[in-house]
Amino acid sequence: MGKQLFEFMTHWDSPRPIWFKRDEEELIGTQRSGGRPMPRIKPFDLVKGPTSPQAVRAPVLWQGQDGVIEAHALDGPEPVFHRPADYDVLVFQFTGNAASETEYGEFHLSPGHSMHLPAGVAYRMLGAPGCRQLVVKVHKPVRTTLDPDHPLTNTEFHARAAGEPSDPGTIPIPPRTGRILEVTDFWDPALEPIVIERDHAKLVGCVTFERGKGREVTVMRVFDYFTGMTGKGGGPGPQQYESDDFRTDTYNTEGQQAGFHRGMDDDEIWFQFRGHATNDTEWGVHELDPGEMGYVPRGIAHRITGGTGFLRYVFYFRHPMYPQVDSLGPQEGTTFDVETVSFEELPALAEARAREAASPRRGG
Repeated sequence: MGKQLFEFMTHWDSPRPIWFKRDEEELIGTQRSGGRPMPRIKPFDLVKGPTSPQAVRAPVLWQGQDGVIEAHALDGPEPVFHRPADYDVLVFQFTGNAASETEYGEFHLSPGHSMHLPAGVAYRMLGAPGCRQLVVKVHKPVRTTLDPDHPLTNTEFHARAAGEPSDPGTIPIPPRTGRILEVTDFWDPALEPIVIERDHAKLVGCVTFERGKGREVTVMRVFDYFTGMTGKGGGPGPQQYESDDFRTDTYNTEGQQAGFHRGMDDDEIWFQFRGHATNDTEWGVHELDPGEMGYVPRGIAHRITGGTGFLRYVFYFRHPMYPQVDSLGPQEGTTFDVETVSFEELPALAEARAREAASPRRGG
């Protein structure tokens, strides 16, 4: 008999996991056939230049009926506005800085920021040199499950590719003069995009607040909601977004996770923001470094061992997601430096910890 440990099994609609006791040797590298592969992808090595020019298509990393994940690298402003007709968009800033012009006004993004753009809202992104983003398109409406205006901590990161300047710089928003094109896209690729010409200045910030704002554009610092270290038996990480078939959370696990997790009816896609990760799975051992992505298909048990400074952003999809790129293809081996420039605990952190201490222990 090998080392005894716990595995917890979850289902999408079930609030309580099912716990098992197993031998560790049964959970690492024991897959023999079937299932889907677990690639290690360096998404930004697949980007061969700025994706902001109109004729350039950003690489699609994963795709399924619930969502699409793309890798973007911006240098300057996008030439047109995008209006996603019937899907929501999440933009996660990895390296460099960016800004966005939207019908709700201007927004600014730094590493670790996530921007939620509801369906129907026109926007365009502007990137400073070294700007790299993950763009997640979600079919069903997304709800924010944390308050973007009330994080628990205030963290500023610098994230850059090795060899890039340590000062990420800012992106100036050029004067809004003349006309600009707006492209309405649809989830169904068979539907032709609609191109409309607009007055640039009148398009930005044109939401009429007196008549109700509807679902707003928000920017959230996804790594500023931890009340302690995840993966040590205290429940899942902070959850930022959810829809009927999609959700996200973040992890700051250092050292070995308390147990193995097996999600039976969702696919789990990882983006490693900072620190090294060793992922023990029934497919074997998978390593991830900053700026890399992997995933674990439904039904496969997995456990994290996080290195110093570990931070991970995780996307969950209810229906299968399929890798669209080959992890053995041309990837240049770019490495990334991610450092904390400043960190501050806010009063809300002590309040959140007190609420957790007074509530029943969460499973997971």
